[in-house]
Amino acid sequence: NISKEELFKAACCNLSESFETNATVDVSFTDAVTGAKEIQMLGLSGKYTFISQEQMPGARGIAIPYGLLYTPGAWVESIQISKGAGSVVQGYESMTGQINVELKKPMDEDKLLVNGYFNEAYRSELNVFTRKDVSPMFKTALMGHYSLYPTEHDRNNDGFMDMPKGSLLTLLNRWDYHNSKSGLEGQFIAQWVQDRKEGGQVSHGTDTHDLYRTPIDGDRIQVYAKAGYIFPKKRYNSIGTQWGYTRHVQDATIGHTLYDAAQTSLYGNWLFQSIIGDSRHKYITGLSFRYEDYKEQLISDHYDFREIVPGAFFEYTYIPHDKLTVVGGVRLDHHNLYGWLFNPRLHLRYAPDETTVFRLSAGSGMRTPLPVAENLGWLASSRDWTIGQPGQTANNYPYNGLEMEKAWNFGASVTKEFTIDYRSGLVSIDFFHTRFVNRAIADLDINPQQLWIYNLDGQSFANTFQAEAQYEIFKRVDLKVAYKLQDAKIDYRNEGLREQIFTPDSRFFVNVSYVSSVATYKGHWRFSITAHNTGTQRIPDTYANPEAFQIASQSPEYWLFNGQIT
Repeated sequence: NISKEELFKAACCNLSESFETNATVDVSFTDAVTGAKEIQMLGLSGKYTFISQEQMPGARGIAIPYGLLYTPGAWVESIQISKGAGSVVQGYESMTGQINVELKKPMDEDKLLVNGYFNEAYRSELNVFTRKDVSPMFKTALMGHYSLYPTEHDRNNDGFMDMPKGSLLTLLNRWDYHNSKSGLEGQFIAQWVQDRKEGGQVSHGTDTHDLYRTPIDGDRIQVYAKAGYIFPKKRYNSIGTQWGYTRHVQDATIGHTLYDAAQTSLYGNWLFQSIIGDSRHKYITGLSFRYEDYKEQLISDHYDFREIVPGAFFEYTYIPHDKLTVVGGVRLDHHNLYGWLFNPRLHLRYAPDETTVFRLSAGSGMRTPLPVAENLGWLASSRDWTIGQPGQTANNYPYNGLEMEKAWNFGASVTKEFTIDYRSGLVSIDFFHTRFVNRAIADLDINPQQLWIYNLDGQSFANTFQAEAQYEIFKRVDLKVAYKLQDAKIDYRNEGLREQIFTPDSRFFVNVSYVSSVATYKGHWRFSITAHNTGTQRIPDTYANPEAFQIASQSPEYWLFNGQIT
């Protein structure tokens, strides 16, 4: 859990900048031309991680490149990160984990919060949060955000902007209802996003007509509602329903390459929770429904298709005593393009004493690839694209026979709390293995002038080992150190099994923080400094180019430092 106090250690302005003091999630720009940001978990792209907002589907589909930018940091109450295969209740897409974002609530202590930001690069932001009690049971909150990056910056003098200029405007209104007497509760949230950005060549104040530019416009509306009822005479029995609607439209011109996309999503989840006999045996079961309508145009090619996926799930929790918890779940979905989907998942937690916890997890996940949206940055290149097997179609899926991605994830971890010199600490070690049954491979090694996207023929896996330690080294001075070792490989068509591109072989992280009083963060000094070391990464092959246009096969490792005084 990343709490509000942990978020204060990072000067974050949106969700993508909220993981600076967390070693599990890695965030980076995919490229400086489009400004897309990507997370990595367990050595794999963020598209294999289920990102949710208030336990509802968040950034997915064509929103993957920019979805992390749409949640301002000042709105975030807390973030929960779960490694490995997630709960079957949340769907079948989670392969490497889940990131859930909890927003500020209408019950928040702040009745009015105005938060501004300005830096020497003229990046400006304004956040507003206000709440009101409509009645003892009805509460509402309104959140607003506007950010502006108005100028062209080219600090490395390569003729291209280091990041796109543009603006982002988003508004959110939420209503919460809670009636403890009747057992009824519910939520309604609506968010609107207008995103405007443009990267490419710097103009130096001249006409931009002949310059390489990348205007990308995004408009998004997201509405979701939740309602639940707890039976007053059977306190272990409850029912709930979740509904979601999303409309996302994106218009992009990358140089002279047109890419327009639209996504309409409908989501429904019906849940029932109870016990079998006594509270040692709990279960949650229900039905789900997902509808996705995608319309994409890449130059003159159209990629339009629909996903209609009804499903059912059952998750059983066995807690014989405080030391052991077993959670097993299965879900069965029927996909209109791919047929029946079956996903089992199992989680075990064993705590032999109050300071030691062992965990094991295993499960499978599946997802439909969107090869253009997920590789948007590569439109900003001279590469010719080949998607799937030209001329081959399957089940009305337009990407020339690309199959659904499927992977198994296995993980184990141990956590140990300790006390030295009256100060507490914690050590955590975990290992996760993700193995793909099928995967859509983006291959940039066949030729420096080409990009091939095709089905996996062979093996693809990712191994991640992480060790982390936390300790209060002096009074109110906390130290956090983490090391992560990653090994991700893919069977490429012409090259065989080799390292996955742009995946660091290791990461080292250290954070030191101090607060002048443990009572509250208000009215006291806080200091925080963080250092990240990112290991070497494989770069796509360029040996087929003339020697003057070849680059190194590996990037050098580098350090990134940031600090904060509050």
